[in-house]
Amino acid sequence: DNLIPAFVKQADGSLDIRQLKRCIYHTVKLILQTNQYENARSYLDQFGQVMKVLIYPSLSQDGYYEEYYYWNGELFFAYIWADHNCIPELPEGEQVIELYYFDNGRLIRWIDQDNVVHDNETDNKTYTERGEKYLNLAEEYREELGGGTVSSGEGTDNEVSD
Repeated sequence: DNLIPAFVKQADGSLDIRQLKRCIYHTVKLILQTNQYENARSYLDQFGQVMKVLIYPSLSQDGYYEEYYYWNGELFFAYIWADHNCIPELPEGEQVIELYYFDNGRLIRWIDQDNVVHDNETDNKTYTERGEKYLNLAEEYREELGGGTVSSGEGTDNEVSD
């Protein structure tokens, strides 16, 4: 029951993918300001609250792209991906993707690169370690990039998007 955030839950309690996509769409739509840094980008709403953070492979611990989505200052979705530029063995046009869903500061669903769904596997060490890793990184990046600094690069642009 508590595996799915209320704002993306169907009446039967299951995950409403369409609602989650709408939430991501509206998160992106609310973005009014983009802060570009050497190795990252943050997207802010009209109140200056971080809505999305994009980490480039050069800053990522794993050399992947990391996208973090926030609602009311809390991480709710992480999209971790790599392409041929990150993993040279990967054929051009292909990607490795992992999806992480969070609610109230804990991982509730992980879809791994083989498209296997892991729901609330708190007894799975890999599941819990990944949840903690991306939750901690998302918080660190939100704080650093929302404040206008990032440890591995300085802010280079401040542009307002339409």
